[in-house]
Amino acid sequence: GLSKGGFFYHFKTIESLILAVSDALMQDLQHDIVKIAANDPIKKGAHLRAYINLTFDDTADHIALGRSLIEVIFNKAYTKDYIKYFDELMARFYREDLDKITIMSIVLTLDGYWYNSILGIEYYSPKEIKKLHQHLLKQTL
Repeated sequence: GLSKGGFFYHFKTIESLILAVSDALMQDLQHDIVKIAANDPIKKGAHLRAYINLTFDDTADHIALGRSLIEVIFNKAYTKDYIKYFDELMARFYREDLDKITIMSIVLTLDGYWYNSILGIEYYSPKEIKKLHQHLLKQTL
């Protein structure tokens, strides 16, 4: 088990724990995107397709990531770290020679999907979500 003393030795505050969890989840997300993109036979848009697929993957940790990121976003002390990760992710997308507006529309759509999932808002049927998933993937080709 983990003692309270051992816990607070590693994490002096609850904020440092949240930051560590968010940091680990963002690193995992970026690692997964790179790994999936490396196996995509079509290089143009590979990282963005990986991000789309991870967003719609029910087994991925994106909901936990999203909840921790909301905690981070609303705490100004952590915003710069989140922006750093997001900047790195966006740089990957832009290096794939896709239209900037296409990238922007996909990322903003995925952001909205994440927030609805995190908040438990389910306006659309699973069939409609699957169609959206496929539509976004087509935009990366």
